Amino acid sequence: MNDNDNPIENTTVLVADNDGDMRRLVARLLKSLGVGRVLHAPDGETAKKHLLEPETDRPDVVITELDMEPMDGAQLLAWIRRDDESPNPLIPVILLTGQSDPKFIFLMRDLGVNEVLAKPITASNLERRLRAALSRPRRFIDAINYCEPDRRRRDLPHGGRDQRGSRGGRGVLGR
Repeated sequence: MNDNDNPIENTTVLVADNDGDMRRLVARLLKSLGVGRVLHAPDGETAKKHLLEPETDRPDVVITELDMEPMDGAQLLAWIRRDDESPNPLIPVILLTGQSDPKFIFLMRDLGVNEVLAKPITASNLERRLRAALSRPRRFIDAINYCEPDRRRRDLPHGGRDQRGSRGGRGVLGR
């Protein structure tokens, strides 16, 4: 990935969705936006294989649906964020979903999703989420048994001592 005027042109995006038509639609939209390379995965297990490729072949962003088998999107996300085998626990993850209930969105954020893209998708919404994931990534909190995007989008004083990372994690990462 480079930092030119179009930060997505050299980006590799992994699209994980059990629905082949949806994968192809997202891939076409990504290509129309100028994304350099799109990888396809019909399930979380296949997505893991892409994420474990040599570093030069790995995706820069993951777009995943939740409903997949044998490994669903939530299990894939947990593996990415928490498993020692995961090569990049900080990779941006965009959830592709038909659910737009705020409680569901907050739950997904708490599980480690960076952005949520609600179906039906449009090219402009996809581009907005992708650019946000790439150019305005959330910071991560890394503590023992917890590596998730920071829930806060803005730096606001909290009035106390910052203890994130004080229990063996790396604290606040990114930005």
